[in-house]
Amino acid sequence: MDHVIMNYDNKKIYSAYLMPSLVLALIVAIVAVMLDSIGIELGYTSPVGLILIALGGISTAFFGARFQYKYNNKSIKDIVSDFFSIKQPPIFYLLVILFLFLDFVGVITGLGFEIDSPVTPFLIFLKAILFGGIEEIGWRYTFQPEMEKRFSYKVSTFITFLAWSVWHILYFCIDGSIYFYSGKEIVFFLIGLLTNCFILSVIYKKSGSLWLCVMTHALINTGAQLSPYVWPLVSVICSLTCIRLACVIASESKKIDVKGLSSKDAAEFFCKYKRRTLRKYLISIGLLIVGTLLLFIISAFSESGYLYYLELTYDMPWLDLIRVYSVNLFIKVWSYSLFGLIVVLLLRREIRCQLILGKILSEDLEPQKYIEVFEKLQGNRKFYRGKITKYFYFTNFYVASFIYEQEYDTALEKIDLMQESTKGRAYQLAGCEYYKGAIAIGKDNVEEAEKCLEKIKELVGNNKGITAKNSRDIIIGLTGEIALKNKDYVKAEALISQRLAGRKDRISKMSLTYGLGKAKQGLGKEDEARKCFEEAAKLAGDATFKLADKIREEYKNCIKTKP
Repeated sequence: MDHVIMNYDNKKIYSAYLMPSLVLALIVAIVAVMLDSIGIELGYTSPVGLILIALGGISTAFFGARFQYKYNNKSIKDIVSDFFSIKQPPIFYLLVILFLFLDFVGVITGLGFEIDSPVTPFLIFLKAILFGGIEEIGWRYTFQPEMEKRFSYKVSTFITFLAWSVWHILYFCIDGSIYFYSGKEIVFFLIGLLTNCFILSVIYKKSGSLWLCVMTHALINTGAQLSPYVWPLVSVICSLTCIRLACVIASESKKIDVKGLSSKDAAEFFCKYKRRTLRKYLISIGLLIVGTLLLFIISAFSESGYLYYLELTYDMPWLDLIRVYSVNLFIKVWSYSLFGLIVVLLLRREIRCQLILGKILSEDLEPQKYIEVFEKLQGNRKFYRGKITKYFYFTNFYVASFIYEQEYDTALEKIDLMQESTKGRAYQLAGCEYYKGAIAIGKDNVEEAEKCLEKIKELVGNNKGITAKNSRDIIIGLTGEIALKNKDYVKAEALISQRLAGRKDRISKMSLTYGLGKAKQGLGKEDEARKCFEEAAKLAGDATFKLADKIREEYKNCIKTKP
């Protein structure tokens, strides 16, 4: 059924979702407590208990789905489709596996999971989807995103945790498990719930997938049900690790854009970004080393400290065996895993810094700004110790910026910088020859461009893998430009179309679409050429550099001569 999205203040999430969910759970909890007080059997083994559990457990899913239907234009079919949308990018499944590993590393390095039969985990997982995963329709699919419209990720997640905690306490009154929890167990349960809140919220924030939250929730519940005793300190460390990682991943999700900043401000931004990155990860490694040493010290002197207290409290004479068997292994696995994560996140942040800088040219279409930012960062020790010219990625875009500005003589001079940054790598040297060829085409020197093409083929003739793909791309590109200059329009059209099919960045698509239009124009395909020029002009937008001006002028001429 089609219906119109209603305009609403997102405070409606409280009155339309949160309050009804908690009130229904409260009513069912009161009924459950009253029935229990008069001796009626409740819980999962009782028909009456199952009815109450179903009523209380479905509250968040029901009111979440109702909210989605009423305010977000989601039909029941859409919600069910999202619930079972198993096909997700592999990277998000890897993210789930990473969090599950960190959450249960204490169990994995300890006594392991208690599995009676290979079928047991599967059955528990199915039950966990019905009596756990379904909650995600309410909490991560509905409530958390609405909170993030008003608050930061951390605040939104903590608000969700508070509401989810209240709901769980009410649910425990309904299924009767509240009577079996001690005060300490409730505290550790709430720590676990807070951890799960951060894990599930960051998975939804990154993937937007209800199914991944349902699956992860069910797997966490399954793992918890199959887990033996875990040293509480280990459990808390796992929780803190997951929470911290979730916050880091969420913060990395923020969109960073230097568009609109002056060249000076953009250069300062990149210096600060690099400095913050270095400081953040040095502190992280320092804390990891200190934490690892403290854990070893605590485990070594545990008989006179915290572990001995737990042994007396829980009456577990075999606790020393757990300490010897699992704690040291846990510390090693935990520390190595976190060190690896820190390195991976550092590398990712470094790559992100490069991509943001490259985006000035590739997406924002501001070659002059890129040139100015590059030259301000050149020699600045706060950014790659002032050695930006040693990095091929940066010098590649630097030379390309001059070519897009059609400052060919300057570009030719700057290619020396680019060659120095190649460190003798054949495919990067081929990139330098490609730019020399492009400059030669710009100067109408086809013979020189053909010499550059021959050098490229000599340099990368035996390349394999991803470098071979890049090499083929530049060979196709320069061959197409030479064909266009030689008025071999059939060949130019085929090669430029082939290269255009694999391009994603805006500036390359713009220039290649323009080149394709010129080839089609040469073949007398005026309508197709006009479409190409129109598309190239749209991609150029209001960019102010010579090639963009040339493209807009070509499109205007096409419009004037249109029959």
